[in-house]
Amino acid sequence: MELITGFNKVIVLMLMLMLLRKTTAYSEEYDKKCYDKCFRSCVDQGNIPWQCSSHCMDACSNNLDVIRYCNVGCSLQNCNKIMDDEVKRHICLKECSNTHCNPKHFKKSP
Repeated sequence: MELITGFNKVIVLMLMLMLLRKTTAYSEEYDKKCYDKCFRSCVDQGNIPWQCSSHCMDACSNNLDVIRYCNVGCSLQNCNKIMDDEVKRHICLKECSNTHCNPKHFKKSP
């Protein structure tokens, strides 16, 4: 029984790494959109471009961490229970990244 438990941990770890890799690729696209919007808005307000660049890099990189942590938490809480059905597990992981952890669904800070 111990071997099966260890094997399950390895499978979960591999799935987590795959999910994080996919999330990073998605997040870089989102980060670029965030940065472009932030930078244009900052410069349009009369700020110095290099200051806007620094500000927007900080502001938009925070979103990446939120997305990564969301995907890890979602997959551990929801998908870890579906170890015996690869199709259902794949659907669960996809739902985490496309629905639960999609930046479009995050609440905006006031």
